[in-house]
Amino acid sequence: MLTIWKYEISPDKVLSIPKGYVPLAVQTQRKAATYLWALVNPNNASKPVRVKIYGTGYDLPPDTCIENYVGTLSRGDGAFIYHVFLKDEG
Repeated sequence: MLTIWKYEISPDKVLSIPKGYVPLAVQTQRKAATYLWALVNPNNASKPVRVKIYGTGYDLPPDTCIENYVGTLSRGDGAFIYHVFLKDEG
């Protein structure tokens, strides 16, 4: 069975997400918090996934992999643009 789960995210936060997840979107909701929506099978064992968030124009670490890119979002009425990556920790 597949379902969509919502996770509140922040830089370097480690999430516990069922294996085989598919990231669907990242957005700010109600101008308060930033969330990741992912398609998951809740019957799968969970694994740790670290959230990495980088601002436009900032250097990315050498181990950053484009396959881990999830999406782009804006904060501060569009004044700040951030790019979200997920990195498997286990």
